[in-house]
Amino acid sequence: MNADERILARLRAGDEGAFRELLGRHHANLVRFAGTFVRNPATAEEVVQETWLAVLQGLEGFEGRSSLRSWTYALLASPARTRPGPGFARSWASRRCGSARSGW
Repeated sequence: MNADERILARLRAGDEGAFRELLGRHHANLVRFAGTFVRNPATAEEVVQETWLAVLQGLEGFEGRSSLRSWTYALLASPARTRPGPGFARSWASRRCGSARSGW
C-alpha cells in the first residue's frame, strides 16, 4: 500500500489528519497545475479549493481504478479548463482551439 492509499483509507475512516497530510503532499503542485489553465494566481487557488471539496465529496464513489493523485488532478482539470472570466489562460485556449483568431 502506497502513501496515498494509506491516506485514502484514513480519509474514509474520518481521520482529519489524513486530509491535512493530503493537502501537504499535493496542494502546491495542484496550484501550479491550475495555473496552467488560469492566468490569475487567486483564481488558481480558488480552482484548487473547489477541487479539494470535490475530493471530499467524492471519496465514497472513488473506486481506485486510478491513483488518488491522478483522480484529484482529473477533478481539477475539467473545471479549470472551462472556467470563464478574466483568469482564463488565453494561451491554453489558443493551443486547444488551434487558432489565435478565436478573439483571445
